[in-house]
Amino acid sequence: MRITHIRAHNLRQLADVDVAVPRTLALVVGPNDSGKTTLLCIATRWALWGAHAVPSQGRQVRSGEQDMEVTVTFELNGWEYVVKRRLHLTDNGRAITSLDFEAVD
Repeated sequence: MRITHIRAHNLRQLADVDVAVPRTLALVVGPNDSGKTTLLCIATRWALWGAHAVPSQGRQVRSGEQDMEVTVTFELNGWEYVVKRRLHLTDNGRAITSLDFEAVD
């Protein structure tokens, strides 16, 4: 499996980030608290495995927002897959999630 694209909207400190992951990615550099771990670890784990991989998923929503969305695109055995997970926080703090999964040949 090779991740080719990550998009995160309202995830922790990330308002809206859209990154194409180069085939030769070896290092991600940035200042402390700029979202490197959030993008590469939290976003991909939550998109692919949901609440079991990211404890307290409702607290991952960017401060002041109610909706969060992460899309991860990856290649596996010649196929491209797109996983999109959304979370909406209701007014009483309940987290409602949805998942879309698409295989593209």
